[in-house]
Amino acid sequence: MRRDDRAAGELRRRYRRELRRVKCWRDGARLLRGFWEPDERLPLPELASALRAAASGNSAEPVKQDIRCASWKARLLGRTVFVKRYAVATGSDLLKYAFRVSRARRYWAAARSLVPARIGTPRVLGYLEVLQGFEPVESFVVTQWCELPDARHWLERERRNPRGNFSAFRRKLWASLAALYQQGIYHRDTKLSNLLVDQTDDELQLLWTDIECLRFGAHISLHCVVRNLVQLNGSLPSDFPRGERRSFLELAGRDFPALLSPRTVRKIHRWTDRRLRKEQRTGCGP
Repeated sequence: MRRDDRAAGELRRRYRRELRRVKCWRDGARLLRGFWEPDERLPLPELASALRAAASGNSAEPVKQDIRCASWKARLLGRTVFVKRYAVATGSDLLKYAFRVSRARRYWAAARSLVPARIGTPRVLGYLEVLQGFEPVESFVVTQWCELPDARHWLERERRNPRGNFSAFRRKLWASLAALYQQGIYHRDTKLSNLLVDQTDDELQLLWTDIECLRFGAHISLHCVVRNLVQLNGSLPSDFPRGERRSFLELAGRDFPALLSPRTVRKIHRWTDRRLRKEQRTGCGP
């Protein structure tokens, strides 16, 4: 598979421009930084208080929580939104995230950059960073709420449907992943819970989430593809037989024949088992 270098370069430049789209203001003793969609007409100083009210209100509905982030469905300024809060960096994470752009701002920039690339993702509305000194210690990203199942739950439901079309889903999933590769975009966390499935009649539309994990202008090596396949295989429901896991591998092998070598297949299965054991040990499931 050949990368479109011109498209990859343009997307990388657009991503860097969006990262610089930021405004600063004070909320009492705290310094805040962020940006909101211009057509939403939300005064930036009101964003922090609106987010706090949405998180603590009776309408807030937790969606997911782990050691690094929490997300919930909430009512904000008369609409239903999805809010994701990235936790304060502590311990070893202080060094890992020091002097780096916050994950919320990376999500914002990635979502804005993917619009011309025609890569599906929920519409992003804005982001907010809480600063300590010059470093963000807490950040939020707000997107439009999508009443859609993630790919893992969709697969579990469709397996009970005798007319479920898994081959169409696999083809759509690989086409979406290949579209990223062709434009020099690498997603570092392609587990199925990071994909939303929009199904209308016989049409499937996939929306990527957790897009702060995207790298623009990346060289897609065989190692990158193997890692993505391991993440997909490891996030399938545990009762999926190995034959169904391998079917996606064979589909990917049309573009990357080296994936079908016995040594690489054994590596993918070994890494998949290792990933499953790690997720069971840490509690950060697929």
